[in-house]
Amino acid sequence: MKPEIRDGEFKYYNDSGALTRKMIWVNNIVAETYDYDVTTGKQLQHVIHREYLATLTKKEKFEKHGIKEIDKNPEFPGGDAEFTKFLTKNIIYPEQAKQNNIQGLVMVSATIDEKGNLKDVRISKSAHPLLDEEAIRVAKLLPKKKWIPAMNEGKNISADFSFPFRFSLK
Repeated sequence: MKPEIRDGEFKYYNDSGALTRKMIWVNNIVAETYDYDVTTGKQLQHVIHREYLATLTKKEKFEKHGIKEIDKNPEFPGGDAEFTKFLTKNIIYPEQAKQNNIQGLVMVSATIDEKGNLKDVRISKSAHPLLDEEAIRVAKLLPKKKWIPAMNEGKNISADFSFPFRFSLK
């Protein structure tokens, strides 16, 4: 079935009848995707898609999804180039992961408060325990102070800072 206009909730199941994915469509745009573990039924991931968000006003983003747009994101001391240099210098591909050909993308998030302090380092997307452990180890080495905080309407605010760790054996 391929309706010309997709609007509403579409659910996808595997051959055993287990829910694998749910997609919310709004005016032929995928708004949200939910992925599920087929054995437990537990929600694994929820994504709100950029293309859909681009159709909403700031007020709608906040009212419908609790997303507050900010004028300026938090920044690593010294900027993006220094951040990349820091990660490159400190990351070590876990030997056991190399031996077992384990690769993947780990997303790490942290909160930068309105004073520029780093807090609450956490995995926001896991790849494998060995890779997650290394990403957290490096993230915990990040400076705890002197970040440039996010700004909204001319005021410093607390905001999350997310960054990827790509583990690849190319």
